Amino acid sequence: MYRRFFQQLPTGALICDLERRCIACNDVFTRQTGYQESALVGRDIGMLLLTDDDTVLSACLRSLLEISTPQRIKASLLCVNNSRIECHLLIGSMTNEQGQVESLLLQVEMPLVMAGQHFREVFEYATELLYLLEVTEDDRFRYLEVNRAFEQSTGLPRERLIGTYVGDQVSDLESHVLRQHLRQCLNESVMIEGEAELRLPAGVRIYRWTLVPVIDDNGRPYRIVGLSRDVTEQRRHERKERLQLEIFQSLAHGAPLMLCLERIVCFIEQLCPELRSSVMLVDERARCLRTGPAPSLPAAYLQAVDGIPIAEGVGSCGTAAWRREMVAVENTATHPYFESFRDLTERAGLRACWSEPILDLDGRVLGVLAVYLDRPALPAAEHLAVVRQASNFCTIAIRRSQAERTLRESEQRHRDIFNNSHDALFLLEVTEDGGFRNIEVNPAFERMIGMSRAELIGKTIDETVPQAVAEVANAKYRRCIAAGKVTEEEVELDLPAGRRILHSTLVPVRDRFGAIYRIVGITRDITEQKARATALQESKTLLRELAARREAELEEERKRIAREVHDELGQLLTSLRLNLNLLAREFGPQLPALGERTKMMRDIVDSTIQSVRGIATELRPAVLDMGITSALDWLVQQFSSHSGIVATLDMDDEIKLDDARAVVVFRVAQESLTNVVRHAQAERVKVSLHQCGCDYRLSIEDDGVGFDTGEACPSHSFGLLGMQERALTLGGTLQLNSEPRRGTRVELVIPMAPGMTACREM
Repeated sequence: MYRRFFQQLPTGALICDLERRCIACNDVFTRQTGYQESALVGRDIGMLLLTDDDTVLSACLRSLLEISTPQRIKASLLCVNNSRIECHLLIGSMTNEQGQVESLLLQVEMPLVMAGQHFREVFEYATELLYLLEVTEDDRFRYLEVNRAFEQSTGLPRERLIGTYVGDQVSDLESHVLRQHLRQCLNESVMIEGEAELRLPAGVRIYRWTLVPVIDDNGRPYRIVGLSRDVTEQRRHERKERLQLEIFQSLAHGAPLMLCLERIVCFIEQLCPELRSSVMLVDERARCLRTGPAPSLPAAYLQAVDGIPIAEGVGSCGTAAWRREMVAVENTATHPYFESFRDLTERAGLRACWSEPILDLDGRVLGVLAVYLDRPALPAAEHLAVVRQASNFCTIAIRRSQAERTLRESEQRHRDIFNNSHDALFLLEVTEDGGFRNIEVNPAFERMIGMSRAELIGKTIDETVPQAVAEVANAKYRRCIAAGKVTEEEVELDLPAGRRILHSTLVPVRDRFGAIYRIVGITRDITEQKARATALQESKTLLRELAARREAELEEERKRIAREVHDELGQLLTSLRLNLNLLAREFGPQLPALGERTKMMRDIVDSTIQSVRGIATELRPAVLDMGITSALDWLVQQFSSHSGIVATLDMDDEIKLDDARAVVVFRVAQESLTNVVRHAQAERVKVSLHQCGCDYRLSIEDDGVGFDTGEACPSHSFGLLGMQERALTLGGTLQLNSEPRRGTRVELVIPMAPGMTACREM
């Protein structure tokens, strides 16, 4: 600023240090003397003066340093071409921020005619604001002259200013501040600098000013030369940058939404002091606008407009939200949109309202930015730029707030699931040395381990459980890392809470480089489940053994009853028939009626004999006692003769089964053939029995209608259940395969009885 003021001085001037070495000279001095600045810098200024004048100058400098009062001497100034300029040298001091003299300012006062011409040229065409003030007897400051730049910047014409006093054109507060600075310059007789913001006809302007006292022959200041630079745009840009930085910092640091929006409102009002602003947010459920930050608006007005509907014609804000575009109302007193709010806006002093919708990236309305003015007007270009930038800030702030709220809600949901899960959940961090550290556990994990969260978090597995348990756990985690995928394992461990059986699911978590750096663990304590499963299995085994025993006893009882029916009843019926034959032979010829009756009785006895044989066969076919080969052959023949379905038998030679296995094979084949007759609608059936390794494999396959095994309900098919139980009693399996229109295949596989001959190669 010193340098700029120095160059704008209308008189020749140079600056020297306290050793009288030249520091700088202005362009006017160069034109006056012919000396370039580079030729003078660092040299004693005495080279420019005659010896006598140099002596006087030295004395003046000493006096100046002692009493800090500007000095004035008459001197002859030597030029480059050896000519002389008769002039006066005005000598003043320049101080630093601590008030210490650090350099000297010498101004060359030329003869009036020459100086006047130079002064007018420099004064009129200077780009800085230059003005000359006269100190009146009542210590007021009257404008004597202003340049063109002053007129253009302030909007005040010269003819209106000349002869008036400083402060007449601004507010009382601004006038008071300006006069204080002028009096300081006058009283201290030193050049001072400062900055002021003024409301002028040209608008609000900010000036960086310098005031220099003009000293008369008696050493008293009687005028003040002023130089001002319009720094309005620079300060506005700096203010804008500062306000933007505050907004960005609020967003970056996660400040509450209302605080961020309030700073955005302040951003508008500080860049455009004539405006008052507010933010209204969309209430999605009520489809209305809710008032947000509005520090410059009356509380009564905000309360009245809170909850206005989003609809066409409902103020400028409701309409802007409805249209999704800016709505500018030039005059609220006459515009139909404000018919319902006219009294409110009048009492609040709001004469114009411009509403800019706050839109998400997908066009969804998030809110409305409302800007008010105390006079009817439409927004200027600078207003639109500020408002739209503020609207973008609001979009960022609201979206960030919504994202944070969504994230918090999601985190809370996951936290609720995490904390209330019956399964033990934990998160492990893979340490640099290949260990595993607990970084999160849920209450179920605490209960399972028998340790509190505080005892677990931040500690490695080796630090929290016994060494034997840690070795098992670490090995399991390393297997998960080696597999690089989700792994499931069951393990039995001695924990502080007791010996437990655990089922663990481990999920590896990778970083952005693909390395596994964490493991999510889901562990379920299946100790009780295993105990119940074991008890259930034991119960099933006992029931199956009981059923097998009952079946064996039942089969034995059938065998006994069949034998008694066959032997006892058969003998009695045979004896009865013989007696009837004798009776008919002996008395038949004499008694024809008796012969007829005897014949009828023989037929009844024959029928009874056949029934007894059938009952005995149904209870236990006698052919079973001849071996499974004969039994199956008899069964297939009986099936074909009674059903009319073609049946074939395919068996290995010399298959010999113990009685228990023979009965199971026979009964399964018998039940399967019965089902074919009832349901299959088959034309052919194939029965086969083979030894496969150490197993016997029986299959019954038909070409009938088949069925969908997925839709079948075996639990209600007692025939199938009976066959399955028979297979299980011998440690075998029964498999049913069928498809609609592709027949059915029943396959029984039972192991060889202990002590049988070696297994046959498959």
